[in-house]
Amino acid sequence: MIRAKGFILSLFTAALLFSGSQLFAQSSEVSIAKGTYVTVSGNLHISTILLMSKTSKQPTIKFTEGSSWTGASASKFLDGNVMVAHKNPFVFPIGANKLFRPIAISGAANTVATFFDRNPAKISSKSLVSKTTTTGEAAIEQLNQEGYWTLDGKSATAVSLTYGAETQLEELTKGDLNKLSIVGYRNGQWEVIPSTIDKYAVNTLAYKAEADKSKSNFLNGSITTNNEIIPTDYEYFTLAATQVEKAVEGTTFSMFPNPSLTRLPLNVNYQLAVPGNASLRVYTATGALLAERTLKAENGTISLAGITTRSGTYLVSITDAEGGVVHQKLLVAVE
Repeated sequence: MIRAKGFILSLFTAALLFSGSQLFAQSSEVSIAKGTYVTVSGNLHISTILLMSKTSKQPTIKFTEGSSWTGASASKFLDGNVMVAHKNPFVFPIGANKLFRPIAISGAANTVATFFDRNPAKISSKSLVSKTTTTGEAAIEQLNQEGYWTLDGKSATAVSLTYGAETQLEELTKGDLNKLSIVGYRNGQWEVIPSTIDKYAVNTLAYKAEADKSKSNFLNGSITTNNEIIPTDYEYFTLAATQVEKAVEGTTFSMFPNPSLTRLPLNVNYQLAVPGNASLRVYTATGALLAERTLKAENGTISLAGITTRSGTYLVSITDAEGGVVHQKLLVAVE
């Protein structure tokens, strides 16, 4: 079953044909008018590249509870805004132009996904190498140039991004696939989102998010966030090569109170192995930067007030002048 709202171009109407409970997209010249959308509650069989609006976060194709899709592949996919309205694991069969780049979620209702085949480095004019804020565990070395995704939704979910031979990961990561990471863009900068290469890649030929029999490698695969994230926390998502920061001996710090209360300042007592130009940073569990201070003295105490109003687990790190990093977890509770 399919329902259409608004005025849909006659070309689109002619190209979508019913066969039982299935809807077939059959023309290579299909498009959908701006401001309209189609709700799928049966099965959508994709046999072409279906061009749709990308001008807003409103969906053009919406998959409801019990709906599915079939037929998507490297030459047959949805090029535009796609929504899943239910809470089940789902693979968005999306791409752009000639690139099929599905994105999978573990389950989050009313989530909209889109892929753009544009260089993500053009989103920000800031330098990425060693200057991009991260979780304190890795710094962004280089963004991929193939494209980026938007993912809009307010419910927490694990996110899997896919890649292919065109992504050129061997060149991007300089032959070390373990350097690959998901990164998200917000507050004017790219941030590392803790993620892991999937041993067995997401099956991009099925609507339900599940592992395929093929192992991830440089030419094909997927990578998934280590924790659930809120999609709307980030404006864009893409893949990047990261540089793991080295541990440092001799730099130590302690925090009090820990656990802490949101109304109390956090005091950090530190001792640097390398004096001068060190940085203290506080991150959320998903890698968002909350506070940053420069430590110029070899040792001392710094007080941070008003870091957060939310309870949870946070990461505090100190990076010395030579790039060495030490970390500690901070527990915060709302009184």
